[in-house]
Amino acid sequence: MDVWRAGRSGPAGLARRQRERLDALVDHARRRSRLYGELYAPLGAGSPPLDELPVVTKAQLMARFDDWVTDPRVTRRGAEEFAADPAHVGREYLGRYLVLTTSGTTGTPALLLQDRPALDVLEALTVVRVAPRMMDPRTLAAVVRGGGRAAAVWATGRPYGGVSLLQRQIHRRPSRARRLRVFSALAPVDELVAELNAFRPAMLSGYATVLAILAREQHEGRLAIRPALINNGGEALTPEARQLVESAFGARVSNGYGASEMIMIAYDCGHGSMHLHADWAVLEPVDADRRPVAPGEPSATVLLTVLANRVQPVIRYDLGDSVVLRPDPCPCGSGLPAIDVVGRTNDVLHLAAVGGRDVALAPLPLVTLVEAVPGVRSVQLVQTSPESIEVRLDVLPGADRARVEHRVHQRLHEHLVRHGLAGVRTTDGATGPERDPRSAKLRQVLVAPG
Repeated sequence: MDVWRAGRSGPAGLARRQRERLDALVDHARRRSRLYGELYAPLGAGSPPLDELPVVTKAQLMARFDDWVTDPRVTRRGAEEFAADPAHVGREYLGRYLVLTTSGTTGTPALLLQDRPALDVLEALTVVRVAPRMMDPRTLAAVVRGGGRAAAVWATGRPYGGVSLLQRQIHRRPSRARRLRVFSALAPVDELVAELNAFRPAMLSGYATVLAILAREQHEGRLAIRPALINNGGEALTPEARQLVESAFGARVSNGYGASEMIMIAYDCGHGSMHLHADWAVLEPVDADRRPVAPGEPSATVLLTVLANRVQPVIRYDLGDSVVLRPDPCPCGSGLPAIDVVGRTNDVLHLAAVGGRDVALAPLPLVTLVEAVPGVRSVQLVQTSPESIEVRLDVLPGADRARVEHRVHQRLHEHLVRHGLAGVRTTDGATGPERDPRSAKLRQVLVAPG
């Protein structure tokens, strides 16, 4: 009910909720987190303004994971061991926390815990705001006619956000497994096409680059499904990709903006903008010096504060994305702030199979494959020709670099062979991953110019 009321309360009601929840979060973090207690000690007692709180980074928080968390039973070692078992995806660590991992777009993969209040807020936001936008009567009727079958094409084997949430639903009610199914984005396209054709989903979700590859398969007649609703997550959905997917499937396409730190930051209103869940999140678009940018101006990065999660307080966290705060009211009439998200900008790789056939590989599944190798801190894959990929690695301190490199190349070779790309070479880069000089964000998969 509060989520429903907040959406109709106007700027004053949203600001009041933000302030009350921020004050409570800061007080909790100061008392229960050793790290935040140290960071906030110079600020004195009371509730300081948001812009006086220090900015934190993923690397900083992960380096002091055990001091960051507010539950002393949670340890980095315990959470990592739990997350390393694929059977635990979607299950709760210590019986109460959903464990997620991020990709290394800012250099350091993170381990994030979602407590039950945060998951309850996620469910409320979905039911009250997101589902009604996605499910108009016509779409709902088509989903019902399709048996409510939902296919999610995500990277599997590690606790990434999308697959973890879907598996959590199945664990909570096993009967859902008949109509909710995860398909591996790592699978060769022909296998994925055959599996989706057999399942006949009424709803389809996945990364934007994967959805674009499937749309081309649909256009060319190999894929023949009729989902009524398609949902993008995990990557930026460009206007070109949206048009391709809509034209291929004749379905409604919904876009989402979230992260493992907060699974649902903003939602697609259907009028070209994303609306921030400002009652449960604070998003500060800033420049490279972390100064606020004006509405209508793209940010160098964005500072995220999550108002629901208490086990791992996320307060003024440098998320790394570029967003634009819309300066004018959104045509949909929502009182929630509207943003445009630049998001991730990885490339789809187009490689030459035997006989010259072009094979498209989506970027995020490739990244998850490499990041799962023990000892990898971050990776950048650069296509230098249709038959070659340069692997730029940064390994963790103390790791045997030669062993890590060997395992990475082995995994990539196995993956390429599975996709009919046995002739594609992988070579070691002369440097480690190279970041954008302005944003410091890492493009993990790209095609070299020329």
